[in-house]
Amino acid sequence: MSEKSPAKITSTAAFARYVGLARTTVSRVLNNQPGLRSETITRVHRAMEEVGFAPNPYAVFLLRGRTGIIGVCLRYMDAPAVQEKIFTLQQMLRDRGFTALVEMTRDDFSETERIVRHFIHMRVEGIVFLGGFEPEQVAAAADLLKPQATPLVLADQFEYSGQNTVTLDRARAMEELVVHLHGLRHRLFGLLGILLNFLFNDSRVRGIQRGLERCGLSFDSAIDMVPVTPTGSRSYAYGKALAEAFLARRTQATAFLGLNDEVSVGAMWRFQEAGLRVPEDISITGFNNMEIAQHVTPSLTTVDQRVSLVMSALVDDIVDVVKMPRKRMRKKVIEAELVLRDSIGPAPTKPAMVAHPAFEVIARNER
Repeated sequence: MSEKSPAKITSTAAFARYVGLARTTVSRVLNNQPGLRSETITRVHRAMEEVGFAPNPYAVFLLRGRTGIIGVCLRYMDAPAVQEKIFTLQQMLRDRGFTALVEMTRDDFSETERIVRHFIHMRVEGIVFLGGFEPEQVAAAADLLKPQATPLVLADQFEYSGQNTVTLDRARAMEELVVHLHGLRHRLFGLLGILLNFLFNDSRVRGIQRGLERCGLSFDSAIDMVPVTPTGSRSYAYGKALAEAFLARRTQATAFLGLNDEVSVGAMWRFQEAGLRVPEDISITGFNNMEIAQHVTPSLTTVDQRVSLVMSALVDDIVDVVKMPRKRMRKKVIEAELVLRDSIGPAPTKPAMVAHPAFEVIARNER
């Protein structure tokens, strides 16, 4: 190196003097331009590690007219499936030469607006909404982005007209699951955390309805639910609370459809504690295909969200619209995968909570 490392290098010019190369050569390396010797590239990267130098993103923006940043607005991050999605998304964006700037929000509309304004201030090249956002939140974000023509892609979201979307076909997966269980002679289904008249469960409920219609059953007569407040509605504890409520009402349901794997596993544990056998007495299914689904006894039948495939389609979409922001809006629907395991089986001749000794235990405890 041509000069002693200073305490802190903050400019490309100072870094070039430290490395002993022309500033234009260093800039070409930093911008991944072709035609450079491998020895030069290695020399620059080694020096960057030695002094901890990183190019100023705003300077890069002024020079190239782009920051390489994609803003990701995430609604909730309180489930393993969501964490897997954001990790996969970050990795795939990095592989395409972009950096993800992730912000999280819950149900506060003003907070979502603040995040979008922050993304605009940071000169992001595109924005992804990941998770379920209210239509009003999406519309407000789209209005804020219009003057900058910053593209917006909705991932794992509802199909809003006039927006680019990448969506998992949850409805189709639930429809096929219901039809499969009907083929095992199940006629009454308990819902574990899948709520009616709740925007973010609409696709699940729609799929269940379609599956029941294909089997000649009506939703009202074939579905059993319990009124349990959805506090911690993604958790094992919530699943146990739901199972407790079904036990207390002595449901005749023989198959249970869970919101996610955690809820279903929690419910399965409580049913087993009560003496019910899975799948001999009742069948249980989950959603997400998390690792725990393979490591409970019995292993859990579930729906795989195909995270890598969905995130890959999302990255392709956001990179495409960044390059051509005025291109016609597109909707991509990714098919989910039904993963059949040991937690489902033929329905018993009589509903388990009527015929099984566990029912007598509950009855005695209530006397």
